[in-house]
Amino acid sequence: MIKDNIFNEGMLSAIQNTARSHMYHPLSRVDETSIFVSKCPDFFERRLNKVLEEEFGEFETITSYFRSNTPDVDNHMRVHSDRDIMGQQPTHGVVFYMDITEGGTGFYDHKIHGDRLAPGVDQSEEEYGDESLWTFREFIEGKPNRMIAYPSEMFHMRHPILPSSDRLVWVSFIKVGG
Repeated sequence: MIKDNIFNEGMLSAIQNTARSHMYHPLSRVDETSIFVSKCPDFFERRLNKVLEEEFGEFETITSYFRSNTPDVDNHMRVHSDRDIMGQQPTHGVVFYMDITEGGTGFYDHKIHGDRLAPGVDQSEEEYGDESLWTFREFIEGKPNRMIAYPSEMFHMRHPILPSSDRLVWVSFIKVGG
């Protein structure tokens, strides 16, 4: 799913300013690296969740947050799937690009597993950054005010690997249906 122009320009600007002013804290990942996240305002999540409900019907949110990337922080290759989030199995990962001047999300094929992590298969931490295991397959441009959703088991990562500017997004992991 790709949806553009979720908010009008004034609202998007207010959301960008709110997200920039938030305090971000490290969230440790399974591979012992950290990402920097912050809680989102309720009104913002309600609007994005309404768009998701129109697309998917009933769903449950496992977690969601603002995420900040800079050229100096969280700047290494980490191709992964979002199949296991907080001990749960989301059906979809969602990204809303708030403030981005380059890049987006890249999708990859694994040398053995293909484009997604199959049930019962675990992705080892060493595989996240091993470039020899991955083939770049598809790119979705990150534009301010764009939301994408993809099956959570698909292999993906921020693209490009080493951005030259900051990136501010909202990330959500949802479970569609029962």
